[in-house]
Amino acid sequence: MHGSNALWAANTALHTILIAALVAFAAGRSDSPNPTVTVVDHSPPALDPTDDAADDLTIRIDYRDGDGDLGGGVAEVHDCRADGLIHTFDLPAIASSAAVAKGVPISGRLDIWVNDIDEVKMASVAATVCADLGIEPPTAGQAVFCILLVDAAGNRGDGDCTEPIAITTR
Repeated sequence: MHGSNALWAANTALHTILIAALVAFAAGRSDSPNPTVTVVDHSPPALDPTDDAADDLTIRIDYRDGDGDLGGGVAEVHDCRADGLIHTFDLPAIASSAAVAKGVPISGRLDIWVNDIDEVKMASVAATVCADLGIEPPTAGQAVFCILLVDAAGNRGDGDCTEPIAITTR
């Protein structure tokens, strides 16, 4: 390419890169007030409801809240083995009151501890929230837990679920 053609090509490439960067930034940013959650991990890999030393579950999540008021809300942990098996945890303040007042987006990682997972009579269909998130009916010897976040204003986000966790007994 000569002179102006080379300059035009370089300028077009630069604009394409800038537009792609802006689109990527906008896709990663959400102005929605509904909090989002992604299950990152869980431990232990198996639970034993008959053993108090082996019936506690830790679920690690990543969260994002577009207006910063997730603190003061709740995390709902739905046990997909049957409807109505919900553990609700109050979320402590996360952002400063000034950040909440300005609606500053927040994101981070939390560990949620669900103590004393019990044996339950499994339903023939997944709990409603779990089914809405694509979880299949429960399978004997397994449990799936879905997390939903509700911020201080009552905005509910889409949930996410663990992989199936083995349920064993001694």
